[in-house]
Amino acid sequence: MATAADPIRLGVLYDFPQGDGGAGFEEALRLGIEVAGAGRLDRDVELVTHHARGLPAGTAAAVEEGFRDLCAAGVLAIVGPSISDNGIVVRDLAAEARVPCVN
Repeated sequence: MATAADPIRLGVLYDFPQGDGGAGFEEALRLGIEVAGAGRLDRDVELVTHHARGLPAGTAAAVEEGFRDLCAAGVLAIVGPSISDNGIVVRDLAAEARVPCVN
């Protein structure tokens, strides 16, 4: 009896409010994964999202919490944060956790 492989879990760390809750970005991201991964991925990709109110309007702590929550969810990599200041916030956390981030 063959079983399906667990999906690849990819984190998305939103660090500022999304007008559509991130739906447009996630649709574009899924399309990019579908095109780039065609014939290369042996399983589905599951997006795991976290919305944090990061700098400059929010806090570094909110971004740190979001990063840690995504890591705890077992993601292999994280797309985000988008704001450079928040990228600096997670830089050392990402290195320590050995979880790559695409900013």
